[in-house]
Amino acid sequence: MPKDPVADQRAALFELGVTVTMNEETVTLNFGNSEGMQVAIPARLVRRGSDLRLALPAGDETNGEPDPVLLRLIAHARAAQKMVESGEPHASVAHYGKRHFWQLLRIAWLAPDILAAIVDGRQPPDLTGRKLLRATNIPLDWAGQRRALGFA
Repeated sequence: MPKDPVADQRAALFELGVTVTMNEETVTLNFGNSEGMQVAIPARLVRRGSDLRLALPAGDETNGEPDPVLLRLIAHARAAQKMVESGEPHASVAHYGKRHFWQLLRIAWLAPDILAAIVDGRQPPDLTGRKLLRATNIPLDWAGQRRALGFA
């Protein structure tokens, strides 16, 4: 069923009489009438910029979509790093103030697996662009970075 088009999936669930109930901590699926099977999945709503998304437990195998705000921060962070290394202005970050520029540089030196997870959309649900940009206590060691940002 996961490979079927969304319209077919929706039609199959409708035929089975599946209803969905959501509260602050769980999503409950009811199959059939009130005496049918019931499955509760721990989940919560998280804000991604202006979007409100459903976050499933960390052990799920689904890949989320990459957060465009985090992707842009990584791109700007790499540009800031290149600017520092080359000594030449980079058009995408040269106009930023000192404070924002240094915030971007902290992101440029994140562990490679953290950057890869963000690019793949596998970051923790509560890691937002604002949180990453404002994190002033990111450790230099990669294991500490994973703990501080919720990857460990």
